[in-house]
Amino acid sequence: MQNIKDLTFLKWLKIQLTFEEIKFILNISPEKNLNEYAKYISHEKSRQKLENLSSCEHLQFAKEYEWLQKRSIQLLVPTHKFYPNSFRALRHPPVLSVLGHLEALSRDSLAVVGSRNTSSSSIDWMRSELSQFIVENKVVISSGGARGVDQEAHRITIANNKPTICFLPSGLAKVYPPSLIHWLESIIDNGGVIVSQFSPFTPIYKSHFHYRNELIAALSCATLVVEANMRSGSMMTARYAIDMGKEVSTLPCSPVNCSGKGNLKLLQDGAQLIVSNEDLQVLWARNTLKS
Repeated sequence: MQNIKDLTFLKWLKIQLTFEEIKFILNISPEKNLNEYAKYISHEKSRQKLENLSSCEHLQFAKEYEWLQKRSIQLLVPTHKFYPNSFRALRHPPVLSVLGHLEALSRDSLAVVGSRNTSSSSIDWMRSELSQFIVENKVVISSGGARGVDQEAHRITIANNKPTICFLPSGLAKVYPPSLIHWLESIIDNGGVIVSQFSPFTPIYKSHFHYRNELIAALSCATLVVEANMRSGSMMTARYAIDMGKEVSTLPCSPVNCSGKGNLKLLQDGAQLIVSNEDLQVLWARNTLKS
């Protein structure tokens, strides 16, 4: 849908198209004059967009929508009952493509993020303390599917038969990173979801990580940074969470560990120190009581 010059996901929202109106447009035969159908669209700006939509653009939109339907991928607009309330509060609430169990989006979740090239000690901590926390609580783990901490968070959650939410920085037909592909079925089988705010054939772009990280922070009750560089996507997620008034926590890290200097900065700025499953329990109880 983002391939349509004047009809991006964002602009669908700006012109306030309802889901029924979107489906109506997709059912219009592209051989006919689209202007004939404008009178059936309730919102004035929606009608203007429809009038400016060429047959070629309409076919591209319909092709992408058909691809989503064939794979049981659902489109969630802000009026959908499973659309997260926290996303409605964003400056630009996105339309979501969701594969899996929508109910996971309405459950309390903890964001777990960190470095792609994380240390073995951080991975060991996750497999011990984070794993135990997941076993003992009704929690959904959300992350971004990247190598390292993100994929380990998804893997541990799946291993404990709990749901996890994976946010993509690309379209669902262009899953990034490719190493994530073999996890998708397991995520769904355990009650989780894969979420993208991009049209299905959208490849990865650097700017997409900003949008993805904002959603991870917005959905979660709290954020755990396992290990992060100063200039990293994990620090970006933490900043989004702080700006949203959500609690950020992090593990201690050696000051000579370059891949964990972001942890030290977060602690200096007031992040909650986490060293054990017990600390996670306290963090979780405090933040789920707020939600």
